[in-house]
Amino acid sequence: MANTKSAQKRVRSNVRKTEQNAATKSKVRNLVKNVRALAAEGKKEEAVKALNQTASALDKAVKRHDPQGHGQSPQIDSGQGCWRRGRVRDCLSGIK
Repeated sequence: MANTKSAQKRVRSNVRKTEQNAATKSKVRNLVKNVRALAAEGKKEEAVKALNQTASALDKAVKRHDPQGHGQSPQIDSGQGCWRRGRVRDCLSGIK
């Protein structure tokens, strides 16, 4: 239990940020799964559209990352965002 008002506020803030981070990570995971499923089915045009949405979501999650932890909560590290984007893009290279 928090002893001071500022500590109580920090607890509330951490709960809110944790929920936001979990929602963002879940959204990114679902978008990646969607791209991979479309690529496996051979639907290139739909997969490219889904890839654009995935890349946008990854960029937004990376943009929110703050290494020092001031202001914004980290959602996805920039290196991880680049890695995930590349892996998803590689899935489309095998589609004809």
